[in-house]
Amino acid sequence: MPSFLSPVQLSVRWTFFFICCAFGIGIWLADTRTFTDVASYLHVLFMLLTLLFGSFRKLRSWLEPLVLASLFGLLGFWSVHEQYRRSDWSRFHFDNTPRMGVLHINELSKGPIYSHFYAVFYTRQGHQKLQLALSGLVKNDSLLKIGSRMLVRTKIEPITNSLFPGSFDHVHFYKIQGIYGSCFLDAQHYSLLDKPHQSSMQALYVNGRGFLSRQFERYLKGRAKAVAIALIVGDKSGIDAATKTAFSATGSMHILAVSGMHIGVLIQVLLWCLSWFSAMISRKQSLIICLLIVWYYAFLSGLSASVLRSVFMFSVLLIRQLQGRQLSDLNALFFSAFCLLLYNPMYLFDIGFELSYLAMAGIFLFYKPISKALNFQHAFLRYFWDGTAMALAATISTAPMTLYYFHQFPNYFLLANLALLFISTFVLALGMFFPVLAFIPLLATFLGFLLEKSIVLMLWIMDFFAKLPGAIASGFSPSFGSVLLLYLLFYLLFFAKRTHKLVSALLFVLLCFIFEHARYEQHQCAGYWKDAKGRLLILKSGPQALCFSAYSESKTNQMLQAWASIYPCAKQLIVRQRGRYRVHFQSKHKKSRVQFQIVLGKRVSLLKKVACSSFQSNR
Repeated sequence: MPSFLSPVQLSVRWTFFFICCAFGIGIWLADTRTFTDVASYLHVLFMLLTLLFGSFRKLRSWLEPLVLASLFGLLGFWSVHEQYRRSDWSRFHFDNTPRMGVLHINELSKGPIYSHFYAVFYTRQGHQKLQLALSGLVKNDSLLKIGSRMLVRTKIEPITNSLFPGSFDHVHFYKIQGIYGSCFLDAQHYSLLDKPHQSSMQALYVNGRGFLSRQFERYLKGRAKAVAIALIVGDKSGIDAATKTAFSATGSMHILAVSGMHIGVLIQVLLWCLSWFSAMISRKQSLIICLLIVWYYAFLSGLSASVLRSVFMFSVLLIRQLQGRQLSDLNALFFSAFCLLLYNPMYLFDIGFELSYLAMAGIFLFYKPISKALNFQHAFLRYFWDGTAMALAATISTAPMTLYYFHQFPNYFLLANLALLFISTFVLALGMFFPVLAFIPLLATFLGFLLEKSIVLMLWIMDFFAKLPGAIASGFSPSFGSVLLLYLLFYLLFFAKRTHKLVSALLFVLLCFIFEHARYEQHQCAGYWKDAKGRLLILKSGPQALCFSAYSESKTNQMLQAWASIYPCAKQLIVRQRGRYRVHFQSKHKKSRVQFQIVLGKRVSLLKKVACSSFQSNR
């Protein structure tokens, strides 16, 4: 390794980082689906060559790590294929014929009209018995519960994407969970076989979540109740679009989702409470109690992928302290990542998994250098600066991937997180222990009032920053290569020698100019976009956009907001009234005009257009 890349000792501290990299590359090669067989042959050929040349002593120091990397890469490559081979989806054939079978509901989230469910579908295909993990919608029925078993006859449709700019990647999201098909159930499509059958663990989980939700519903109301249930229980079904927008605009979505921040706060509060009984409880006993409570909380939160990775990550760090092993924080972090990838290789493509580990790695790497940049003597100022330094460290490590996936960045994240530093920690700590203290009526009433007002204050702060001009900068579309380059530059800016830091700073500024120029081009571009169902048409010329929609108002706003994250515009006009329209658009250089004739009914029909080179299209 070059000298300027080794201020942090790579021998021990980064062992599992390189193992995770090799394992992740193997997973990525297997999931790419193209040149998959070629990649496996290259692995075998590379290993044969390294064994052949390994007899030369001068080459051993270079070839040994390459052989290990190739082995872990091959392990990752094989794990993806093995996981898909074990799934019955590899033998299932999609067609238009209805399938009959038994559906067992594992998760159920009720909405206003339809309920979304995750289930296991037991059916036959010829002489083969198939067991398929499914996602779907069913009309609300009071008899449907978690554990319900139904005899169904329905079509299994492959999960597809709308291909509209900025739309949610459903295929990617469900593939991580091993789901490749979905279905829709109406009243005539199913009949209940018996009473809901729940295992003892599933019943404990359902009853525990129900108990927690009832405590918040009893003592809180309005938006505060919905936010408390989302924060502590993990059920975000009651959160409205305005609240989600406020969390997103301030860069605080990690607060809303049960994640590493919640587990970290829970462990800190538990250790602080147990420290009062240090005369009776030793340090090791305190850590064991923390582990048990944290895993029970994870179970109540649903053991989702985000909760599982956060709890496992912190469990490894706690066990490291419990055993007193000389294992660095980074090594423990990447060891937990490697174990989770062994459990489910598709976690590598989970955005939450990536951002969680990047945030923790950023804190371990960049927090101390940022914290030491300013030295405050006053304890209060020091507390706020340490919180700011931690937010900056996490943001530095997650910002490139945030721009890559979400195409936008919250401009006031630092001020918002500084304002939310104390109140968000207080809300999380109080919310986690509130259900335990709710058995005392007077205390529960007081704590419920305090928690509700604290959440209202937190939401007010978020709304204030979300409504400021320029709260979100959108239109970023960096390539994955530029994201990797950004991470390298961040590392060099903090740990390289002084001469290399100057070069890194210049390259960083140049890359920022390239990003901003590309964003300006997206802002000024002209074109039209139509969704796959033909029910939404967006015309854009420079900073202005005109949207014709046959969808509902909420669906239109949702799609327009997603589209605007890639193609930002200052003015947006939505047309939903049926009729015939004629629209004239001019290119940004005013050298050419484009005329559209549009009919808006149940669908949006583009009857006639005179196209020119300055206009782009997704159709």
